[in-house]
Amino acid sequence: MRTVRSTIALSVVVASVITLPLCSSLAADTNSSANGTLSMILSNAPASAALNWLARVTGKPVIAPLNLTAQITFKTERRLTPVEAVHGLTAAFASNKLYLVNVGDLYYRLATTTQTNKLADIPHTEIAVQEDRVLIEGRSVRWEDLPKAIGVLVMPDAEIWVYDPYARDGLVSHPLTKLLQVLQGRKIYQAYLPAPHK
Repeated sequence: MRTVRSTIALSVVVASVITLPLCSSLAADTNSSANGTLSMILSNAPASAALNWLARVTGKPVIAPLNLTAQITFKTERRLTPVEAVHGLTAAFASNKLYLVNVGDLYYRLATTTQTNKLADIPHTEIAVQEDRVLIEGRSVRWEDLPKAIGVLVMPDAEIWVYDPYARDGLVSHPLTKLLQVLQGRKIYQAYLPAPHK
C-alpha cells in the first residue's frame, strides 16, 4: 500500500509547492470544455506533452521512463469526453510500442509490453526537484546534502520517480541534471502531475 499513499503524497506535496507548467501550445482547447468534452491536436509532439496533458485531464499522476524519445500524433475529429480522449491517446502510445496502464485507479504508468504485468508492487521513492533543494518522500534536502540523503532515504533496488517542474518538452532541466549525477545506475522515471487546484 506504500504505492497508494506515496503517489498521492507526491501529488499533494509537489502541487502545493510548485506550479505545473501546462503544454497549452500543443493541446488545443483542453481547458475550456463544452458539456464535459474537449478537442486536442498533437502533431509529432514529444511524449512529455501528451503525458502532461493526460495528467491534467485525468487528475492523476503519470509515471514514465525518463527521457522518452517517442513522438505522439493524435488529433480528435470531434469533441471527445475525457475518457474517449484517454483511449485515443492510449492508442497513439501503443503505435510507439508504449502502453498506458491505469495502476489501481491511482495513477497511470507508461510501460513497454514486458513491463505491463509487473507494475502494481514495484517499490519506489519519490523525489521532487526544486531550485535550491529536492524533496525526497516529502523531506526537504539541500543539494549539497543530496549524496548522503540518497544513501539513507533511498533503497538500492527501488525505482526513483522524479517530478521536475522545470523540464520542458522532454528536455532535462539543470536541477535535474545535478540530481541524475547523484543517481547514476538507478532506475529513474519521470512523474507528470495534475495541475494544482486553485
